[in-house]
Amino acid sequence: MKALAVFWMRLLAFTLLVLTAGISLIEKHTPPKTGVGGDGPQSALGSVYAAPTQVKLVDLIPASLSGETNQDSEPFLAVQTANPQVMVASAFTPNPVSSSSNAPIYVSEDGGNSWILNAITPVPRMTCDITHAMPTGENHPRGDLHAGTLACAASITLDESESNDVSSSAVMNVQSTRSNVDQPFVRALAISKTDHIYVGVNDFNQPSGRTATVDVSVDGGATYKSFSIEARHTAGQDGPSVRPAVAPDNTVYAAFFGWRKFNGTSATSDVVVVRDDSGGTGPHPFQALRDPSDKLPGRLVVKRTSIPWSNAPTLGQERIGSTLSIAVDPHNSSTVYLGWADHGQKGDIYTLHVRRSTDRGLTWSKDLPRTTISNAT
Repeated sequence: MKALAVFWMRLLAFTLLVLTAGISLIEKHTPPKTGVGGDGPQSALGSVYAAPTQVKLVDLIPASLSGETNQDSEPFLAVQTANPQVMVASAFTPNPVSSSSNAPIYVSEDGGNSWILNAITPVPRMTCDITHAMPTGENHPRGDLHAGTLACAASITLDESESNDVSSSAVMNVQSTRSNVDQPFVRALAISKTDHIYVGVNDFNQPSGRTATVDVSVDGGATYKSFSIEARHTAGQDGPSVRPAVAPDNTVYAAFFGWRKFNGTSATSDVVVVRDDSGGTGPHPFQALRDPSDKLPGRLVVKRTSIPWSNAPTLGQERIGSTLSIAVDPHNSSTVYLGWADHGQKGDIYTLHVRRSTDRGLTWSKDLPRTTISNAT
């Protein structure tokens, strides 16, 4: 049941890549003037014009490597908040020059107008998972980049690593490593001039199948502590996706799929949110939220929903079963948004949902208006 491969549906990361990076400009022509007021003379309101739509679209593969034909799946994007011109993207891209050299990342220093490949990850040739974040606590103009990577090897080995300058050719410094861990998801933020790093992982080293875990570093990655955030019985493991979100006031949320049953094609799952009010450093990390139904840590936003599972191409080339996202308002940590996909109605392979809490995760809305999308592909 171990999810040895991560999934190809990171909708938020993919959307950001498409919308923010680009070289090809697509523009709709302004339509003809339209009179207001039916078939009589034009109204005093004048003519109505449809505003031109502009989308900047980029192929991140540099022109010098445009002959490559790899799938480059599971794209991910990080933007430095202090200087949004600095961006780092990643995908399952093999090193195009040498099969024995390090796996690359994509780097832009002009807001996404141009990109280079920089082979600095600690993984040989190609990652089998990578996410990253760019906090500003250590005041490096083109870093820090904190990444979680998996090597494409028989044993799943997680490296949590750092680069102080993403334009440098120096390989990232590995700060923590361990095996038997899947799907790292990195979030980081500068708090009191120090990078606080949170890595959601599915950690098969945790006892009793309570695999949903958050790795926490509050010293820029020099040390990490791992905390299981699952308090209930599982079907041998939790879902692969464990997603943290951190606010500037040191509030940290994490969302995960608590698998209660699994039959190989679907998981009966709770959608769970936990919270910590001191950055994961207190005596009982991630236990600030308890569900009223059983008094255990972790708010059950949805109970026993059906999550379809396929580790083979199902929606086009997409695998399914791990679509989950959480975001906290950076100006008000009481407001948090949660999105996920489940089986939906009969015959519907995937339905997307978005809900909101305005009281720090204690209670949750129903699906927000116009956010329930059935037959999502």
